[in-house]
Amino acid sequence: MPNTVADDVAAYVRKGKPKAYCDDCIAKALSKNRRQIQAITAALGAAGFSRSKRTCAGCASTTKFAVSA
Repeated sequence: MPNTVADDVAAYVRKGKPKAYCDDCIAKALSKNRRQIQAITAALGAAGFSRSKRTCAGCASTTKFAVSA
């Protein structure tokens, strides 16, 4: 069974643990639409992942929400 985009996002974030990544960087790394990634990371934030204002390991932004495992 192929992975869903949500599976890919979760795997990407877990792989980078303990680093955090913003939606823009996750979308770019996975070649996906940012809106789709934002919806997934918001759901992951309620499912055991941390979603907060942190420094993104990809772009060093501290103004965006980033998700980490």
